[in-house]
Amino acid sequence: MTQDQDYNKLYFQEAFELLQLMNTNLLVIEKAPQNRPALDAIFRATHTLKGNSGSMGFDNIAALSHKMENILDKIRAGSLAASQEIIDLLFNSFDTLEGLVNSTQNGVPDQTNKDNLIRRLDAVAPQKTAERAFPVIPASAGKIELSPDEHKALTNAQDKNCGLFYIKVTLSKDCRLKSVRAFMVQKKLGAIGNIIKLFPDAKSLETEKFDDTFACLLATGQNRDAIKNEALDVLEIHDVAVDTFALSPDTHSPVAAEPPTKDTQNPPTATGQNTAPVQVKETLRKINNVRVGVDRLDALMNLVEELAISKLRLLEAGARHTDSNLRSVIEELRRLTDDLQTQIMQVRLIPVNQVFERYPRLVRDLAKSTGKAVQINITGGAIELDRTILDEIGEPLLHILRNAIDHGVETPADRMRAGKPELATITLAARREKNHVIIEVSEDGQGMDAKKIGDKAVEKGLITAEELCAMDEEQVFLLTTRAGFSTTEKVTDLSGRGVGLDVAKQKTESMGGVIHIRSQKGKGTTITLKLPITTAIVQALLVKIIDHIIAIPISNIIEIFKIKSDAIKLLEGNETLLHRDQIIPIMRFKDYFTRPQNQGTAGGVTPPVHNPDTNIVVVESSQRRFGIVVHQLVGQHEIVIKPLSHDLKTIRGFAGATILGDGNVALVLDTGSLI
Repeated sequence: MTQDQDYNKLYFQEAFELLQLMNTNLLVIEKAPQNRPALDAIFRATHTLKGNSGSMGFDNIAALSHKMENILDKIRAGSLAASQEIIDLLFNSFDTLEGLVNSTQNGVPDQTNKDNLIRRLDAVAPQKTAERAFPVIPASAGKIELSPDEHKALTNAQDKNCGLFYIKVTLSKDCRLKSVRAFMVQKKLGAIGNIIKLFPDAKSLETEKFDDTFACLLATGQNRDAIKNEALDVLEIHDVAVDTFALSPDTHSPVAAEPPTKDTQNPPTATGQNTAPVQVKETLRKINNVRVGVDRLDALMNLVEELAISKLRLLEAGARHTDSNLRSVIEELRRLTDDLQTQIMQVRLIPVNQVFERYPRLVRDLAKSTGKAVQINITGGAIELDRTILDEIGEPLLHILRNAIDHGVETPADRMRAGKPELATITLAARREKNHVIIEVSEDGQGMDAKKIGDKAVEKGLITAEELCAMDEEQVFLLTTRAGFSTTEKVTDLSGRGVGLDVAKQKTESMGGVIHIRSQKGKGTTITLKLPITTAIVQALLVKIIDHIIAIPISNIIEIFKIKSDAIKLLEGNETLLHRDQIIPIMRFKDYFTRPQNQGTAGGVTPPVHNPDTNIVVVESSQRRFGIVVHQLVGQHEIVIKPLSHDLKTIRGFAGATILGDGNVALVLDTGSLI
């Protein structure tokens, strides 16, 4: 990868982080326009995006960011009210910025309304006349003219006992992409303080209209050595000179302080006077975090999966030998492999908030489009999930939230008539339960009508009236996850509980998860996703069915027991078992894979001759339980699930395959597709 490609990758990675930060804080400003931390955060994010984009030559992004920055600056200064019209304009600008970043990354033509937006932004905050450029001069040479805003910023910093520094940076003679190095220095210094002024100005730095030196005024609580080390941490920096200065009480200009001393034990204060000795324990900052691309993590995970398979084969081979030394080495290797696997799995875990933080904006926009008043509360964002699962849950949650707003939440007028607050509440929560993560979407809307859902399902031919009578309330609610199911007659982009909920169910179950629905008419609905923390390496029960080994994920197993064969009875042509006062359908794989397509789950064929004792593994999928007849319980093992080939993916009932310790291949059961 070339250096330019490295810069591009870094730019887009940070650009999307800044966009998310802007989006999050725009939502805060909409509700609390005077929230200063949110205003400052979005202003800094917009300013940084502008600088980054200018350095990379993405002038369209930089131009729009600059216009947004002007609006935000006026709001911060109190000269412009954050009205709903202004907030909507900023949201529109943000969406356009996001489109520009995406199109730039993908190398496609700009299709946004950027020019029209810039005219609207200019109408609200006209462009100031260009300020006179200031030469780069050392602070010790005299005074530097400041604008009122810059003077105010320096005064505020001085009042907070921050040190004021003039920093002059000299680039290496052979430095490439000077603007990028200048930006990286600004970013480093901005992380430890507040950059008040640049020499030359930001535009000149972005367009590389400077020689090998540039400078800035910095307010910070750090000492000179720490500042210098931060700047020198950037590549291709030849020298960094750090000087202190103080504000003149009768002018808007900083006045040079005494020249820097070599006594790092007594750094001067903002006024140039020494204070009590300060012990400098460390000046070199350690690197505690690194960014690693997901492709590298995936490659590591693939290697660990192969190592886990080899470990199983080695354990299998070691079990056939009695040499104590060999078994000791194998056991030590097993332990080290397990520890390595655990560490890699931990690295792949990502807080669910990285997905959750997208939804407040979605809820806001959908509420406005449907004329409803909705707020969203998010809890448990720090709970971690494997990256692959986190990538997959975004779409199910999107559909669930869309349906919650369109079909679950009432209009403000309807809520008032029902004695509810006008503002509806949607709660998005995550919590950890053993080896699963539970994600719940709750709303305090009108709830679901079980009778209406059941009648509609019978009308559409999804179930029979007899099947409906045998269902409990929660099973009726799950009918809304059937493809195409809807109880609404009006067709819109969002209408009907069934729009997208079938996708949510399929996605959840494809990851080895389960979806539950609870609802109370007039009170609201809660949809719960129960997901495994990871799907790459899982605990499974190996069973033998006829002559084949099948792996059943432990997360799907409810109970295992042994019964007499005559306990299995025929009910309406299907094998069933009465267990714990509950009728459980029984499935025999021999029957399942040979039965005609129009027959029931359990087979509907003449039962084979039973053994005196029969092993039953009870599994659950979408609140429905059924028992699987197995001929032998082999044992619990850790398995690596590999996807099936293209030709085998159409076979229902299996999620993938795994390689056993003896080198044979076992299919992994997918309980969700057996229903």
